[in-house]
Amino acid sequence: MTVYPSILDLVGNTPIVDVSTLSPNPKVRILAKLEGQNPGGSVKDRIAKSMILEAEADGSLTPGKTIIEPSSGNTGIGLAMIAKMRGYKIKIVLPENVSMITEHTESVQTTYVSGTGDYTAAPTFPATTLNAFYVVTGVEVTAPPQARAVVTLGDSLTVGFGSTPDANRRWTDLLAERLQSGPGTKHVAVVNAGVVGNRLLHDFVGTSALARLDRDVLVQSGAQYMIVLEGNADLLIPPLINNPSEVVTIGQILQAYRQLIDRGHALGLSVYGATLNPVEGYPFPGLWTAELEQKRQDINRWIRTSGAFDAVIDFDQVLRDPTNPASLLSRYDSGDHVHPNDLGYQAMADAVNLSLFRGVDQD
Repeated sequence: MTVYPSILDLVGNTPIVDVSTLSPNPKVRILAKLEGQNPGGSVKDRIAKSMILEAEADGSLTPGKTIIEPSSGNTGIGLAMIAKMRGYKIKIVLPENVSMITEHTESVQTTYVSGTGDYTAAPTFPATTLNAFYVVTGVEVTAPPQARAVVTLGDSLTVGFGSTPDANRRWTDLLAERLQSGPGTKHVAVVNAGVVGNRLLHDFVGTSALARLDRDVLVQSGAQYMIVLEGNADLLIPPLINNPSEVVTIGQILQAYRQLIDRGHALGLSVYGATLNPVEGYPFPGLWTAELEQKRQDINRWIRTSGAFDAVIDFDQVLRDPTNPASLLSRYDSGDHVHPNDLGYQAMADAVNLSLFRGVDQD
């Protein structure tokens, strides 16, 4: 095993893979350098390292100075990492002409956006508030070697829509609390990969679950488990946006599940299937139908009985009204008859059997 003296030595020291099989000419050899294996996940780490080292060499960057980077992209990530390693403070700002930034809609968390100017040292500042995350897509932390993560792939229920804002009462937050409270599972973290309106097979708010699986689940640090709660949006959104070409069959949804399972298994993840929650009373008149409900029931029957998933988490059983299984139990209803309230999300978290996460690399 090679031990590097610093993370800086990993920048640019990425694998080279022979992909000559892609060449139409057998005499031409093609090599691919996997720049995604840089510490910051991008070739921009090289640029950031070069900028800082050259600035040090010519004397323009000296101890005590602060690096200012007008960026919303991977160069800023690389500069932040390398500045930390070299002992510099860094301030990343968004230029007025920024064309696009990442957005996580309906975050159930307040974001404060300042007026024009630099308020980083100000105790107060004029701001507008939004219910979305911007720019930051994740936070990596130092963890012990035995640490593992369960990644929750889902739609607005996994986002926590309907829970109390700024209170961290999503079912994923509550599951994390349960995991951290037990000695046998405190090594397991929860990575929330929910996206409002997310579908298995088609893009809507962001890319489909199949398209984002690598980025949002499989390459997450320490990922050992995946919980899949997807499928309702595939049924509900085509009539909502009046796009019959995106209506999907049960068979297509099941095939998408199989692909998620196979891709997870290929990288050693345990893949757990969650049954689809009841949606009668969906707050758009005419969109919920008996036909849609039958599809949901058929999908849930497959999740429960097929044996395709490594285990099943039956959210439908927990959330449904026993007297009307197509609808959400009233005491769990946030008000739109689809998304749970804090009590409902607690019930979801409590329905997850923690033994699913015990016994892996705990020594």
